[in-house]
Amino acid sequence: MADLLSKVVATVGAKAMVEKAKIKTAISNLEAERKQIAELLGNKVYDKFCNNPVALADPGMANFIAEIGNRANAIAEHQAELKRIDEELNKAPSVAGVACACGFVVAEGAKFCPKCGSAQQPKPAVPASDNACACGFVIVDDAKFCPKCGSAQQPKPVVEEEAAPAIENACACGFVFVDAGKFCPKCGTPR
Repeated sequence: MADLLSKVVATVGAKAMVEKAKIKTAISNLEAERKQIAELLGNKVYDKFCNNPVALADPGMANFIAEIGNRANAIAEHQAELKRIDEELNKAPSVAGVACACGFVVAEGAKFCPKCGSAQQPKPAVPASDNACACGFVIVDDAKFCPKCGSAQQPKPVVEEEAAPAIENACACGFVFVDAGKFCPKCGTPR
């Protein structure tokens, strides 16, 4: 069920990203057109001003000014749509993932980044341990506080182990000798 939810959220997120890219492209195109019209208007005003400084009240300039205003309104509409999409994305349940080097959040377990294609490193499995803090961080036996979250740790009870049955070629540490060495390769105790 969680995998299905992750896939649905990832699909919704991908569609939203495509929609956002289209809108950003439309905004960019409109801004370029607006800039071009403003440049034409500027050239026209400049030419009029150079030829006759009094003739700035030309009715032809009203069309240019209206077109610049139309582009500005269209840009504002697109920006409002982008804001709406961002708000929807922020409301959507988040997909667990890790950030790729390119900055894209890659779904957990993915082998490649969908944005840049780089191979992803799998998360190392955290071994289950009796020494794990409630936050999941594995701590040493004698730690009084968790180094990750700072919570106080309960002292671990000392459990006395039963003596292992004696093995003829074994060290006290439990290492079983297979050769005639003079010292235990595990703990260094002389034989």
